[in-house]
Order: sequence, then structure tokens, then C-alpha cells
Amino acid sequence: MNKTATALQNQSIHKPASWVLLIIGLSVMACGVSLTITANLGVSPISSLPYVSGLIFRKSTGTLTIIINTFFLFLEILILRKDFHPFQLLQLPAVMLFGVLIDAFVSLFGSLTPSVYGFKLLSCAAGIALQALGVYLVLRADLVLNPADGLVKTLSSKTGRPFGNVKTAFDLTMAILSILLSLIFLHGLSGIREGTIFSAVFVGQFTTVLRNLFG
Repeated sequence: MNKTATALQNQSIHKPASWVLLIIGLSVMACGVSLTITANLGVSPISSLPYVSGLIFRKSTGTLTIIINTFFLFLEILILRKDFHPFQLLQLPAVMLFGVLIDAFVSLFGSLTPSVYGFKLLSCAAGIALQALGVYLVLRADLVLNPADGLVKTLSSKTGRPFGNVKTAFDLTMAILSILLSLIFLHGLSGIREGTIFSAVFVGQFTTVLRNLFG
């Protein structure tokens, strides 16, 4: 992180509005993830591993989101070592809040699961749009990323490859791992469907549109 970026983040740390924006962003993202889960057309690539792991170990998606992202944070610390800023440890409570909110929204929307394919698509589309909005708000808060994106940012800086390229490779890796685990332990595909592809394509694109429109 360069000096200018660090100075800007330090300013954000002391702004209550930045913390409020972060919480709203995480809440909106969690709502979006939950809508894609209840739509039952496939979750986003980044949520696929927690979702499939949750089915295997009979734990909630939110719980596995916290566990897996804690591991990502640990990897981030191992890679960065002395360059890891202690402030980034706040990724942990952020992802804990995110996981709890996912489970809360899944419980809320569970009774509203659509049965008609057209309504499933609408629910999935709404979930994708909300995830994009949530990502945008978290980026605008300029405080901490979720550990998965934090790891992607770390790998990008260490390898010199563009963030977008590393993000795509990371998401594909998560999806492939999910497929393998699902086939081995669940004897079929769970959580990976057309909605997964839609999420992979459109969440990033919608986020870019929002950043271009509102900065």
C-alpha cells in the first residue's frame, strides 16, 4: 500500500460514516448471498466452498464462511509476515458479522423459497445485484476487505498480476474445489448451477458500473 493510500485509509478509520458504510455493505452482501442460496440456482463462486462444506459437515453456510475466511486471513498473515498491518485483523470480526448475517437472512428467506423457475431467476438476479452493491459499499468504506478478497489482494501484490486476474483465478479455484468436494462427498453437484456462472460474470461487472457512476 503506498503512502497516499495509507493516508486515505487512516482518514477513513476515524470517520464514523466509514464504519456505518462497512456494516451496511456487509449486511447487503449477506442479504444477496442468502437470496442466491434460497433461489437454489447456484451460489456465487466465493460462497460455493462454504455452502458445499456446510452441507458436508452439516453446519450452516454462515458458520463455514467464518471458518474458511479465518483460514484465508491466516494465509494472508503467513504471506505478508512483517508487512501485515495489525489493523487488518479487523477482517476477522467483519467476516464473523458477515457469517452471522448470512445465516440470519437465510432463516428469514427460507419460507419464501420460490418454486417457479422464473421467480428463482428473479431471486438470483436480485441476490447478484445486492452482492455487487454490498461489495461497492465495502470498497467505499475503505477500511477492511473480507479475508478472501484480502488474500486475493495480497497474492496480486506479491505476484505483480492484476487484481482482477487473480480474483478470477481465485473464484475459479473455489468453484472447482466445491465441485470436487460435492462429487466426492455428496455424490452430485450441490450449489453449482447457472446462478454460479451468472454471479461470476455479473457481480464484478455491476460493481464496476457502480464505481463508475458514483466513484
